[in-house]
Amino acid sequence: VTFVPLIIGLIRWNKGERAFRILVIYLITCLVNEGGMYFLGTRGIFNTPIIHIFIIVEFLLLVSVFYYGYKEIFSSNVYYLLMGGFVVGAILNIIFLQPLKIYASNTRSVEGILLTLLALWCLHRSVIDLREPKLSKSFMFWFSVAILCFFTTNLLIYLFSNSLILFGNSSEENKFAYYLIMIMHASFAILYYLIMARAFLGRPTPDRPYRFF
Repeated sequence: VTFVPLIIGLIRWNKGERAFRILVIYLITCLVNEGGMYFLGTRGIFNTPIIHIFIIVEFLLLVSVFYYGYKEIFSSNVYYLLMGGFVVGAILNIIFLQPLKIYASNTRSVEGILLTLLALWCLHRSVIDLREPKLSKSFMFWFSVAILCFFTTNLLIYLFSNSLILFGNSSEENKFAYYLIMIMHASFAILYYLIMARAFLGRPTPDRPYRFF
């Protein structure tokens, strides 16, 4: 499914601004990540180090899309603080809490919370201030919707998975629940990439004369 928005993004590459092109680069890194995980996994090699690296790269790229898409209202100080703080936090998590052979659930959760809050704030300002007269045609609007849908559900799925581990009654019930979780995650991943494809068909977000950070 990743190929759908990627192909659209590459076709419209010359028409896109910096935020648009960063999102295309992000989709390419998603394909590289999935290919690397599959390659290592099929050979019995730990692929969790790739996840640790990918989460950092993913966060940096997605925050950059927000920054350049809303550059006139997104303070550069907040941008660099988010970037630097997340990288430092991810490194500390690897050193002290979750080494490379363990799934980076802490970093993934923090990433999801930060991106969800950022998407909510951007959508709020876009709607409340009516700076986007046609939201349905806005690249940044659809990008924010995609982020909100995917990372919010990821957080809920993560919390639900942990509750199964702590309070699960039987292995059969847990097995069924995990299958259900996998189906939900796959469904929202497909929706995520389809909304990204819709974003690439939109127009760039116009500059705004105010800041909300």
